Amino acid sequence: MSDDSETAKTAAKDAVQRKIGRNLLLYQQIEGHLKFVLANARASGTLNELAQFREDRSRKITKQMLGLLVEQFLDDILSDEAESSAEPTQLDKPWMSFSFRLQVDQEERELHRKNWELMVEQRNHLVHHFLDRMAPNTLEAFLEADTFLEEQYQKALPTFHVFSGFSRALQETMRDLSAFLSSDEGKEQFRSLLSDHRTIEALLMDVAAQRARSDGWTYLAQLGEELRKNNVDLLLDLKKRHGSLTLKALLAAEGLVDIKDEPLSDGRFRSLYKVRENSGEFLAACKVI
Repeated sequence: MSDDSETAKTAAKDAVQRKIGRNLLLYQQIEGHLKFVLANARASGTLNELAQFREDRSRKITKQMLGLLVEQFLDDILSDEAESSAEPTQLDKPWMSFSFRLQVDQEERELHRKNWELMVEQRNHLVHHFLDRMAPNTLEAFLEADTFLEEQYQKALPTFHVFSGFSRALQETMRDLSAFLSSDEGKEQFRSLLSDHRTIEALLMDVAAQRARSDGWTYLAQLGEELRKNNVDLLLDLKKRHGSLTLKALLAAEGLVDIKDEPLSDGRFRSLYKVRENSGEFLAACKVI
């Protein structure tokens, strides 16, 4: 073989090796964007659980292969219908959910599936079987491999742009949501939502926080006044669960507070309540906002 031929073969081989690295990097970038979107596209739980939810989800997704990631993206992110709510039926703490989804029709979804399945097939071929194309160790084999790699790159590039676009959109959504929740307007709206869906536990703590004595006890009459004026629905809900009992008996049935009777000088008594310590988690969660 002439020196020129050997030089040409070496140059072709070097070009192939560079393009192998380039294509592998592109697939890794696609996989990275996929993992980011899947790890952050959904979160639900109480305020104290959200960070752990994301950590657990991210850890699980990190271990998955590209093919499974694509399937999960199709199932979790692309949808031809709106996502139904999965919130708990009974809530005793502030609970939030966030989801990032793209609503597409079935035809578009199947088109994405075919394109991404082809991308996964091409990536697996590059990782596991590409050496067979170079085995002849000839200039012709390297030139053919070079052509294949260039075509492969051009096919994968649109997929990279799609997934990087999803990733950027999700990052922008998360930044906007974080900025809103941190703003005065966001905090006020969140407090309003909580007040519109108050539980008896939240009201007990709210009244206690505003009117408790220095010893931590709150007059039951003050709670009754708040219920009759502004929270009749909560009072009716208590009576629905436990029957037409006195407020004192209703709270005892709920088991959220300690109650005591304090004697007065005229022989009568007044009732007081104190929120039990195991209910403090709710108050701590509310302080997050």
